[in-house]
Amino acid sequence: MKRINLLHNRLAPDVPVDPLDACRGVFNGFLLVAALSFLVVLLFLLVPRCSAEEPRLKVSGSGEKWTTTDYALEGTWMALHILDWGTTLDITNHPDKYREMNPIMGSHPSRQTVNLYMGASALLHPVVSHYLPKKVTLFGEYEIPLRTTFQAISIGVTGGCVINNFSIGLNLAF
Repeated sequence: MKRINLLHNRLAPDVPVDPLDACRGVFNGFLLVAALSFLVVLLFLLVPRCSAEEPRLKVSGSGEKWTTTDYALEGTWMALHILDWGTTLDITNHPDKYREMNPIMGSHPSRQTVNLYMGASALLHPVVSHYLPKKVTLFGEYEIPLRTTFQAISIGVTGGCVINNFSIGLNLAF
């Protein structure tokens, strides 16, 4: 079993750590956040009207012109996504040492699978971001910046994956 340089390994340096066990907990946390984010988006988009006079959910700004913040958030996500793409390709170079934690790609994806998945993600994410409403008003008083929330959660999840990938020794392998 190979020792890796993780925070809990510094606290207990004599304990060997399996890299897959160390990654599994982090990735499962990110999956939970992503799943909950998806459910929140669905909730806001699918909540029916409460009465004929006052809608429970008011959607505004879907597909409207992007602000500088929208471009900055999407650009940040895209930069992180490209780093994630490169480190995920490095997994294909070392199938005996690493495995992919994304269940869609499988444990040992081919370069073609990684390129197809990451390429599709790079194309779809900006489209989803564009068509998400800029904000939603819930129950007439709570304004939720839906597009910004989606982009921020995406940055957090992808950034966590990139940090994890580099911390276990993966490199960019385009």
